Formats: sequence, structure tokens, C-alpha cells
Amino acid sequence: MIAVGALTMGEALELSRILPYSALGRTELVEAETSSPGQQLSVLTCNVYQHNREPERLLDLVEQRSPDIVFLLEVDDWWLGSLSELESQYPYRLLRPQDDTYGMALYSPL
Repeated sequence: MIAVGALTMGEALELSRILPYSALGRTELVEAETSSPGQQLSVLTCNVYQHNREPERLLDLVEQRSPDIVFLLEVDDWWLGSLSELESQYPYRLLRPQDDTYGMALYSPL
């Protein structure tokens, strides 16, 4: 019984340490501050939710923000086909589509 209580207290301590850094339910954009605008690198990270079939929202966001790097999670072949217009702006790509929600895509002009 004591071991279970200690385990639960340990888990609670660890959870209290990581919870402030988690995105639990957040949908807003988070922007980091830097000291020098000339040294900024913008990264757009998005979980597209593989079963979502609305790429327009993501494409609009990329067009608005024009990030240096686009990193996407849960991409499959359908998503890569739907995002093919990114290839002209981001000629360097690492694409690993998967049908099990573990697919990833990295786009960069650099």
C-alpha cells in the first residue's frame, strides 16, 4: 500500500513539472521571443490529424506565416498529395507518410 502511494506521489510530482509545458487543449499559436530579428528561424509545427481532409486551412496558415520550416505530423499519402503546392516554396523535403498516424513531413527552403 505504501509503495502504491509513493508511486502515485512520484507520478504527481513529475506531472506537475511537465504540465506547464504541455499543450493540453491549446489551439492558439505560440510564438517565442528572440533578441535579434535577424537571427530568427520560424518553425510551423502542426498535427494535421490524419483523418482530417481539409488541407486548405493548413495551406492558408503556411501562406500567411511563411515559416522557414514546416513540420507536420500524422501525414499519409493523401496529405502529401494535397500539400504538393508547398514543394515550390519548400524544395527540400523529408517525407515519411504512413497510414498508422505516425507519418511525418518536413519542408524547408534552406
